[in-house]
Amino acid sequence: MKRFIFLTLVYICGLGAFASDSTSHAVSDTLAKEPMPVKEDVHMYSWRSEGPLGVVERVGLDTFLNDFNVTNPAERRTIALQHLGSLGSPAVSRIFSDRKRKSEFLFFQPYEPYYMSPEDLQFFNTKKPYSNISYYAGGKNNRKERRLNGVFTVNATPKLNFGLHGDWINAYGFYPSQSTRNYNAGFFASYMGRNHNLMASMSFVKYENYENGGLVNPDDVTDPKNNGNKTPENMAVFFSDNAWNTLKGFNAYLNYKYHLGFDRDVRVTADSTTKEFVPVTSFIYTFRYENDRKVYREDGSSADREDFFKRYGIDVQPAIKLEDTHDSVRFQHIKQNFGVTLDEKFNTFAKFGLAAYGIVDVKRYNYQSRVGHPYIDTAFYQDMYDHDKFTDEMKQFVGPLRFDELTRTKLGVGGSLSKHSGKHLFFNFTGEYFFKNEKDEVGSFNLEGNLKTVVNLFKKPFVVGANAEYKRECPDFLEERYFGNYISWNKELDYKENLRVEGFLDYQPIGLTLKAGYSNVRNYVYWDRYAKPKQADVSVFDATVRERLKIWYFHWDNELTYQHSSNESVLPLPELSLYSNFYVQYGKLFKVLTVQLGADLRYNTSYKVPSYMPATGMFFVHPGYLIDKGTDQQVASSVDIGDYPYMNVYLSFHLKTFRVMVEYNNLSKVLGWGDDNYLSLPGYAYNPSFLKFSISVNLAN
Repeated sequence: MKRFIFLTLVYICGLGAFASDSTSHAVSDTLAKEPMPVKEDVHMYSWRSEGPLGVVERVGLDTFLNDFNVTNPAERRTIALQHLGSLGSPAVSRIFSDRKRKSEFLFFQPYEPYYMSPEDLQFFNTKKPYSNISYYAGGKNNRKERRLNGVFTVNATPKLNFGLHGDWINAYGFYPSQSTRNYNAGFFASYMGRNHNLMASMSFVKYENYENGGLVNPDDVTDPKNNGNKTPENMAVFFSDNAWNTLKGFNAYLNYKYHLGFDRDVRVTADSTTKEFVPVTSFIYTFRYENDRKVYREDGSSADREDFFKRYGIDVQPAIKLEDTHDSVRFQHIKQNFGVTLDEKFNTFAKFGLAAYGIVDVKRYNYQSRVGHPYIDTAFYQDMYDHDKFTDEMKQFVGPLRFDELTRTKLGVGGSLSKHSGKHLFFNFTGEYFFKNEKDEVGSFNLEGNLKTVVNLFKKPFVVGANAEYKRECPDFLEERYFGNYISWNKELDYKENLRVEGFLDYQPIGLTLKAGYSNVRNYVYWDRYAKPKQADVSVFDATVRERLKIWYFHWDNELTYQHSSNESVLPLPELSLYSNFYVQYGKLFKVLTVQLGADLRYNTSYKVPSYMPATGMFFVHPGYLIDKGTDQQVASSVDIGDYPYMNVYLSFHLKTFRVMVEYNNLSKVLGWGDDNYLSLPGYAYNPSFLKFSISVNLAN
């Protein structure tokens, strides 16, 4: 806390010392839809498709130095992140309002900071082929982490575009059995004609995380001098043999619009006019498909893994105590929307747009189960049934396996009232009601609304707005039922209700953005100290201030978030989180080269950080104690983690279409800041200090 007070004082002093400049760039995209400012290009524009009817939202191209130093895609989505240390490992934002569910598959939640959903995908229209390729590498040869991502797009005709995108992460991990391999790749296409609009995409994802159960002795990193200054690769972990989680997914998206309208004259000059097509009514069809699978595998002895469960006081009775575990579950999801809209621009008297649509939502679960017992994989069972170790007693215990399938269908209607054009007032109100939910009942609904007004303050735009959401929905089937070799649950959960209201203001001439919100969740689903789902009521108040400062060549971007959880035992959150990026930028070196030298820092106050369960890949509430292996007695274990200023220093260059960055990661460790707080999660340490390199190239031919 002392460190935070010091940092805050420095920050407040800086507010008075620096003048603001409207050209400053946003620190992150937590308050705005666009992570980058829209770069106007006569040769190309890009957009995203949002909502059930595929509303087009214009976005910019990532060609700037700003935030180029942030190489972890998860850290681009939030200023505070809890993760397992390695790049690409399971992670979740420490900011509650930043937790956005992108996939309907429950076990994708810890990977959603890396997940590429149809809403994240950019579509393009370009007069010449365009591509962007970025590569990042850091660490020692045997512990290196790398990331390669890129996009290629080209127009076949002035209206037809297609392209490819990909994102690959490979990190060996600095600690034993900590490697990750993440893949996101896909295809996209669009046709933007007079009467016909089409947007389509297909994406493949694969996340593979080797599990080590965390450090056996966290003191190896929090008190290194008294533990022989062990190197990370020589520190003991619980899962010394091969154990890993693999998640695979495929999603497809299609949005088709047919426009009915008329041509009207639009004056170009005093003496000339041109024809403009004005859509009056649009018929829209949106299709989503998702096919996912999760597998947890163990190869080799499980003795040390059982020590992991015992240490956390979790009593597990493996269904089969052989050398291998293979837990798996499949999920399929089809969602269709059929809609009709009335465009707000079709008439000078029309002040808003209207939309109505139907919803057909089908989810299918394929899981392995036994009545009263967990399950094991069929192939494994058949291969090992005649093995010498597979005794008659074991055969009797396991018995025949059963594979269950469950289909859940939602039917509903939705509508919206919106205003996106004009100068001062903008709004969008959407409502959805399901007359048949996943449990064949009535009572699920979703209400959303946002309102924004723009006024002139000192001849500059001043934005004030509010957002609200109220949702009542069934619990996910996998929140109610799951069977694994170590951990299983089977329980009925109550309906979940989520209320979220927030207000914000934005004044870019001084680089200031403020936001405050309140969330109230009834029957919030969390994973308790036994790593099983449970429900409780919880509320969260949060407030965020973002300030972008500039004087001469000096820039200072800051974002500070305050949170208060009503129930820390259910939903622990850091009270204060800070991101600060100070840099010097000179854009006229040799008349063509932009140089940026800076340091960024992430910090949050200590709080009762959740633990991580390898067998399910989910975060769960830490029990507050550990079990001593020698005495089997409870030993108090502090779970308050934080108060560690994680700082990096970097040097970046921008030359036309090239960007290059060299960064020294985690300088705080070298400086000896907070060794006693050097943990991201209980048992999981941050990566040590290392040098990393990035290069990005934009090509337009």
